[in-house]
Amino acid sequence: MIEQGPLRGKSIKLVLQDIGRISFSRDLPVHGTIREFRLLDSETLEQRFMMETLTHRMQMHTSIRYKKIYPK
Repeated sequence: MIEQGPLRGKSIKLVLQDIGRISFSRDLPVHGTIREFRLLDSETLEQRFMMETLTHRMQMHTSIRYKKIYPK
């Protein structure tokens, strides 16, 4: 798996360039993913993960916000 993307300001957008699959997998094949990281402030990092499969267009799959707890 190879992800590439430019750093712009306080965010980076990584686009999957190559997807490997196990030949006996029964899940829907993933056609593409995008992973975005944004530094919202000095203590908050947001990550969003988008995914496209054979039957679903590119859409939000997960989103999470990380809070810095140490050191303050």
